[in-house]
Amino acid sequence: MVKKVYIIHGSAVVQSGLADILRKNPGCFVKSFYSVDHFQKAEEPLISPSLFVVEDDIKQSEGFKMLLNQYDNFRTLIITSAALKRGSSELSDSLFIYDQSDEISSRVSEVFEQMETNDEGTEGLSEREIDVLKLVALGYANKEIAEKLFISIHTVMSHRKNMTEKLGIKSISGLTVYAIINNYIDTTNLDLKDLI
Repeated sequence: MVKKVYIIHGSAVVQSGLADILRKNPGCFVKSFYSVDHFQKAEEPLISPSLFVVEDDIKQSEGFKMLLNQYDNFRTLIITSAALKRGSSELSDSLFIYDQSDEISSRVSEVFEQMETNDEGTEGLSEREIDVLKLVALGYANKEIAEKLFISIHTVMSHRKNMTEKLGIKSISGLTVYAIINNYIDTTNLDLKDLI
């Protein structure tokens, strides 16, 4: 599968750095643009994207929102500053500008892995999503889940977002009930005080 990544960022340095990092991902085709207008005026025909990587201001623009209506089955990652709170759920689809290249590469690989899992069928949860679901149902916070599963908080939030979309369940109590009904957690050894 060719992974088509379009970077839209006003800084040539950020564009070049990200492109170099992402091109190390096998099968990754990367093209950079300095604005939505530049993207739309591209002379060569552009392949439908797998992933847009854009600066925060661009994601909020009307031009980008209109651009997104032209494509299906892609993800968007926002390039943001590390000064923002990393644990924020609004930042689950973010790359932090001060992250190391291996962290950025790992985050993008996770996104492609999630997309492939979703292509295989959005009905069932992946094994990792089930691992996260179990810990959510047992009352663990994102940071604790990340530590227990040896993954980043971004990955935990991504899995939680995917579970919510797949299952249509937004509340922790709803996810807990789902986990119990589907025997993902063993209720015989649970102390109800631990769930409150």
